[in-house]
Amino acid sequence: MARLKTTYNKEIVSKLMSKLSLKNKHDVPKISKIILNMGLGEDASDGKKLKACTDDMSLIAGQKPVVTKFKKSISNFKTRKGSNAGIKVTYEKEIISKLMGKLSLKNKHDVPKVEKIILNMGLGEDGLDGKKLKACIDDMALISGQKPIITKFKKSISNFKTRKGSNAGVKVTLRAQKMYEFIDRLVNIALPRIKDFRGLSSKGIDNSNNYSFGIKEHIVFPEVNFDKVDKIRGLDVTIVTSSKNKQGTLELLKEFNFPLIEKKNWGENGKNKCSTKKFKKN
Repeated sequence: MARLKTTYNKEIVSKLMSKLSLKNKHDVPKISKIILNMGLGEDASDGKKLKACTDDMSLIAGQKPVVTKFKKSISNFKTRKGSNAGIKVTYEKEIISKLMGKLSLKNKHDVPKVEKIILNMGLGEDGLDGKKLKACIDDMALISGQKPIITKFKKSISNFKTRKGSNAGVKVTLRAQKMYEFIDRLVNIALPRIKDFRGLSSKGIDNSNNYSFGIKEHIVFPEVNFDKVDKIRGLDVTIVTSSKNKQGTLELLKEFNFPLIEKKNWGENGKNKCSTKKFKKN
């Protein structure tokens, strides 16, 4: 290891004093610090890739790096202020106070929150094919960041060619940090990649105040390699919340920047609130 500091103090300082005509050694220029920066872009929302970059930077620098945040939201570069799987921090510092005002809540513990996210991919007849089943498991693992479980049919239905106990599909339940990371990737990366995407329906909230929607093509997630996919499959996403009413769920999803389409003239039962009049024919 080159002792650069010793070389600087004993040799370089005196040389620079003569070259720069300096009388005081404290006026001699010196290196104050070195900053190493590694940009991650869309990979910053992936916990595994972020950890891998952190470990690599630690080996390069010899000390643990800090995770930097975006200071501005720029749509062209798909950046969001404070992003990088820091959506949980955004929820705790900003979203809770906003929801308390919108929903007229006095206790922050009554504010709705996301408890878990369930991803489900049905396979149908492909569930009996070992290779296709493994491919779906691998794809779901890439999308969610954890290994999925294989679901089974609970009943035998001849019309649908299902047999009790046979493979029905794969499922993943996300909680805690992985759950927030998935929301970040879903809203900012995956949904904008859907062809002719116009938004999500706000009518997907069920009686338990949970929100469900479907994705027709699982290749919208950049983690999935399109060249290695044998078949494009659909994906069901269920966001389980602690909300006590549908309005709370709706406001929570809005704060997480979900692109929801609201129909103001539709009631909770799905009936049109607009009055309809019957006109007599002349």
